[in-house]
This record gives sequence, C-alpha cells and structure tokens, in this order.
Amino acid sequence: MEITNIVLNIFSIKGFVGLMEFMIILMEIIYVLYAFILTRQIRLMNKSFNTPTQPLFSFLAHIHFLASIILVIFSIILA
Repeated sequence: MEITNIVLNIFSIKGFVGLMEFMIILMEIIYVLYAFILTRQIRLMNKSFNTPTQPLFSFLAHIHFLASIILVIFSIILA
C-alpha cells in the first residue's frame, strides 16, 4: 500500500472515526493505569495511617479500578 493511500484513508470520514476510536481506547487504558496507581497509593496510605474510614477508601478505590477496567473492555468490544 502506498503512503498516499494511507494518508488519504486517515483523512476520510471512516479513517477519522477509526483514529478517534483508537485515541479514546488509548486514553482509557492510561486511565486504568491511573486507577491502579491510585489504588496502590491508598493501600500505602492505609498502612501509614489508622483511621476509621480505611475500609471505605479501600473499597471505593477497588470499585473505581474495576469500573475503569470494565469501561475499557466494553469500549474494545463495541469498537
């Protein structure tokens, strides 16, 4: 395939939609990494501090991480 055909396909409507789908899935994957780091930081914070809200924060962090993974899976399936 020639480079001109590839460039023309990117600038078509179908190519633009495909590029946007790829970029959105890439941003969601980066967000999953953020959610993982957040979960890890909350775990480290809970080891350092003893508060009555430790289980709540840990639970919310794990739900947030699982929800971000589910969002990426659904996005990949629907793309």
